[in-house]
Amino acid sequence: MLRDGNDQIKAGLSFQYDDYEERFVSRRFDAPNDTLQRLDLGRTERMPGAFAEHTLKRDRFTLVSGLRFDMNDRFGNVLSPRVHAKYDVNPLTILRASIGHGFRTANPLVENAAVMASSRYIAMEGALGMERAWNFGASALRKFKWLDRKWAIAVDAYHTRFTQQVIADMDRDPQTMALYMLDGPSYANSLLTDLQVDLSRAFQLKLSHRFYEVRSTYDGRVLERPFTPSHRGLIDLAYTSPEEHWRFDINLNLFGEGRIPATQLNPTPDLQLAERSPSFATLHAQITYSTGAWEFYLGGENLTSTLQQQQVIAPNDPYGPYFDASLIWGPTNKAMIYGGLRYTLKRNTKPPTE
Repeated sequence: MLRDGNDQIKAGLSFQYDDYEERFVSRRFDAPNDTLQRLDLGRTERMPGAFAEHTLKRDRFTLVSGLRFDMNDRFGNVLSPRVHAKYDVNPLTILRASIGHGFRTANPLVENAAVMASSRYIAMEGALGMERAWNFGASALRKFKWLDRKWAIAVDAYHTRFTQQVIADMDRDPQTMALYMLDGPSYANSLLTDLQVDLSRAFQLKLSHRFYEVRSTYDGRVLERPFTPSHRGLIDLAYTSPEEHWRFDINLNLFGEGRIPATQLNPTPDLQLAERSPSFATLHAQITYSTGAWEFYLGGENLTSTLQQQQVIAPNDPYGPYFDASLIWGPTNKAMIYGGLRYTLKRNTKPPTE
């Protein structure tokens, strides 16, 4: 504690030890005798570090600034500053802003596990390093009363700029996923808008929209990140009975178009997918009845039965060069109904007897 207790300083030491085993064998069909490749991405990392954080509070303003220094025995030293600011304009309005540097070591095989359900050859080009990025963000929250209803609106805007990144490139050709370090720009912009309103004591409505702009450099071309729709939406209606015996929730999820990794180099149309996925929506609902320690619930997922029609390329030739079940952009199952019950055990609040 500093001064009158409104300022704080925290500091400490850390040590992180990681020991990963990551191996994969893939077949290269275009090589002589269908060459097998044995890929070993296992690693051991030791990373001692030190950090310090200062918190400053002045009336309605709070500023948290921090700095950490890590010494990674594989990838060298990393210095990571960060600053978070919060200002309470009034009890119903809050503003926030942040900037900071982040880093991590990627596990590209695990993080792209869906590719294992394909005949793609995994090509690693050069040594893979640590990922590093700068993050910038701001948000605002406003609560108010209008038309005799309680409202809350929140806006969050974030920008991430990568300086180092492991690229998993599925666009080079449909039979390959290439792993290499970023050579060019890579960034992500996100804008989230939330609106909540209490329609009555029992009903609450929530509307959300998120705009994504995610771009990376693939073989010198700046492209959209695959399977990342630019627009997503949510409409949620929740009901709770006055006695809280009944709860009901229904939500509609909206997804805009997204880019699909290129398959146009496959030889025939039946082995090719469209360049972009269509917009679609899914509907989910659940009703719950509570009585005492018991809860009974019934619900459904994807009640619209939205379905990605072509989910697998070359499904009749699973060991052939064109088989690919990794290009999934939408639901793979139609409507699903579920139900169940829960029982909550009562806690014994009586003091133990001697």
